[in-house]
Amino acid sequence: MKIIITESQYSNLKRQNKLLNEVRVPREERIELYRDEEIVVVIPLTHRALRKYATYSQWCIIRDVYEWEQHHQGTSMVIAQRHPKPNKKGITGNPTFYEIYSLHRLRNEYDDLEYVNEVLNYNFDSEEDALKYYEELIKDINNFGLNTVYYGNDKDIYDSGDNYLRSFGYNINNVPNVTTEVIGIMDEFLENNKATYENNN
Repeated sequence: MKIIITESQYSNLKRQNKLLNEVRVPREERIELYRDEEIVVVIPLTHRALRKYATYSQWCIIRDVYEWEQHHQGTSMVIAQRHPKPNKKGITGNPTFYEIYSLHRLRNEYDDLEYVNEVLNYNFDSEEDALKYYEELIKDINNFGLNTVYYGNDKDIYDSGDNYLRSFGYNINNVPNVTTEVIGIMDEFLENNKATYENNN
């Protein structure tokens, strides 16, 4: 289960990770699969490398070392935008990717409206209003957290807010600056390392 954090906690996390950001990850802890002027694609080989390249992401594997080591280590990658855009803010004042995650949980009846209002620090008058807003949000790929994207295993794609992009109808080619050439390089890596993933599972 994902732990939802507030904007204040997110700011504290950014400050706490400042030291980590300033530390260069040794080459033996990562594979730089691709780099150009717009993106870098990295395969983290250690949990420290994962935390470095996905510092501000809300993926469960950032906190869960066991999950990382058993199912993702060396078989998944981080796509980082080299010129990240500011996160879009929604009507609640939170990043839109955060709103999408919370409202998705409401839509799928994991959480109720009272809890979602509390988490987002906002008061949707009704579930209908909240879900109408959600439907508008998910129509635009730019409302997702695309500065750091997870890609791996069965070509799973998660934005930095831990939204599973394929469930919203988006694919890896919808991520900014990810070209057909880059997709080919990433998919070849995944295919060549499929045996490793299957052995880990």
